[in-house]
Amino acid sequence: MIGNPEDQTAEPPSTLKRHPDEPDTSSRQENGGAPSEKTEWTADELAHLKQWYGIRDDLFLARELGCKPEALRDAALGVFNAPPKDGPWTEEETEGLRTYLGACDAEMIGRIIGRTPAAIETRIVELATTLVDNALTVDEVVRFKRFYGTRSDEDLSIIFGRRLQVIKDLAAELCLSKDKVFLRRASGGEAKTKMPRWTAAELDRLRDLYPAMSNLDIAQELGRSVKSVVSKAHNLRLKKDKARLQQMGRQNVRLRYERPDGDSARGPSNSAPSNSGSVGGGSHQESGGGPKDPSRRDGEGTQSSEAQSG
Repeated sequence: MIGNPEDQTAEPPSTLKRHPDEPDTSSRQENGGAPSEKTEWTADELAHLKQWYGIRDDLFLARELGCKPEALRDAALGVFNAPPKDGPWTEEETEGLRTYLGACDAEMIGRIIGRTPAAIETRIVELATTLVDNALTVDEVVRFKRFYGTRSDEDLSIIFGRRLQVIKDLAAELCLSKDKVFLRRASGGEAKTKMPRWTAAELDRLRDLYPAMSNLDIAQELGRSVKSVVSKAHNLRLKKDKARLQQMGRQNVRLRYERPDGDSARGPSNSAPSNSGSVGGGSHQESGGGPKDPSRRDGEGTQSSEAQSG
């Protein structure tokens, strides 16, 4: 079955095991000890878990809440217990499925939206028969960039209702790539992602181009992914110059306020819904509220669209 561009495969993150060589990034107790088993939760912690579970990476959310990923899932199983329903699917339920597909397993998705795991699997098969070849809308592309690194192409095909080749072609056009840590975990620790080392000439070229050019254009010129460009620029402490930052700001405003009528489609084109309300009933960006997820760093200390698209 089926968020910084370099990164998922078919298994949901909540069921993945940490690679032996990967440091345990789950939270530590304040005294620096091992991650907490956490058997008692405050109301605020449970509310935070309910809002972000399945949307933020399990390891990051566990670190925020001071527990192991296993304890996080146990708490989520207690928080999400919507009684399963029968009958036709509503639009909100379908969009909820698309939001959490690939981030949670069928059991957890069912608990969140109120359907059985069998009904979840059946609905996925149904959605797979309705895929189209249309290009993604502007809003969908924004969300696609956020999802691409931590969802399999097969999941993305269902999430956005597009044929698999459309997903692959768009990822190539935008110089996106899967998250290396995710790929390692998804393969059970067997796959090791090797990226070609940056040459001295490439680093010099990056230093020349980065201040004034979009990350996407740089990635295309250097034959790298956008995330690779962003990550290396961050390591080198490179910054965009003032003119480029102003241009980015204007582009963001234009994307937000000058979209043609009908381009702001429902569902995958909108922000992922919060777990705290009805599925699909609210909107939030991962950049809003709560600590910034370090996996979505753009190299300039801000979460702008430049990090994803350049």
